Amino acid sequence: MDAQLKKGILELCLLQRLSGEPKYGYDIIQALRVHFPEVTESTFYAILRRLAKEGAADTFQGGESNGPVRKYYRLTEEGRERLAGMTADWRRLRATLGVLESYSVYLSRGQKIQTLAFLYELLMHREGDIRRQAAALMG
Repeated sequence: MDAQLKKGILELCLLQRLSGEPKYGYDIIQALRVHFPEVTESTFYAILRRLAKEGAADTFQGGESNGPVRKYYRLTEEGRERLAGMTADWRRLRATLGVLESYSVYLSRGQKIQTLAFLYELLMHREGDIRRQAAALMG
């Protein structure tokens, strides 16, 4: 999977995991590693730190355990707005991919990857109507 695409998907998944009650960082990561076994803990923690730095998540120290003090994460209002926007973008991407599936017999594997990367960039920058852009790309 393209690194930029994976980064965006991981961010979306982390935001989704934080959308409920506050969660211990290690527990968040263990739940997501089931789906992303190739992603290191340090990658997840880097995204969590960035989300906190950008104001999308808050952190706080939990009660003492038998080990070190635990760091918990929770979504802020800004994080909820980001999650809503990214979820809407994801739904548009899925719809666009459904349209592209009908063209898949005409595309090589490399063209499919390029098209997916192009669509991801459009979603991240929210430039115009994705379906219109995809149709233009497909000729």
